[in-house]
Amino acid sequence: MSRLRKFNRELIKYTQGTADSIEDRDDFFPLDTDEQEQLIRKFELRNASKNEKYLQYLGFVYLACCGLMLLLATSAKRVKALTPYRRILLVSVQSIGCSFVNMRYSTITDMFRNRFLPFRISSQAINVINIVILVLISWQVSETAKSGALLVFLHVPHWLFLISILVKHWSEEIDSELNTLRSLTYKFKSA
Repeated sequence: MSRLRKFNRELIKYTQGTADSIEDRDDFFPLDTDEQEQLIRKFELRNASKNEKYLQYLGFVYLACCGLMLLLATSAKRVKALTPYRRILLVSVQSIGCSFVNMRYSTITDMFRNRFLPFRISSQAINVINIVILVLISWQVSETAKSGALLVFLHVPHWLFLISILVKHWSEEIDSELNTLRSLTYKFKSA
């Protein structure tokens, strides 16, 4: 949300002529259609690079959580205290994987589309599968968790699912704002 506010502030500065210096104000006001297209392309490139950077950071966090859950699940054979939680930890790995795929869905589908492979699973189907897995996790955790800290730890896939939905929503919101901005340039083309 803060990225969207920053983006809107930059646009307002350009249109109102309140840039940092007088030269900047003269350069950006009024903008012809070519300059508008260049500015929008610059915003799109900056948005795409920031999204990719944030998705890489979040991907690392998802991978670390997934690795930790898998490590705990495999060590449950040796540590008797973890034995009742082995199934929960293994299912949590699958849920975290679904959340990550949902977050990177557009990138994954573009990759498959470029290689002419049909990709028939939609983002909604991935979300439904993940919600079923999360309900299963909640049900198992409510029966087996004995402490509050363990209860919070075993609900990490739920938080990661919510984060993936929020990140995807925010990136789609910024993309729609950029598309709206692009449509406005053509609306005021002759002005």
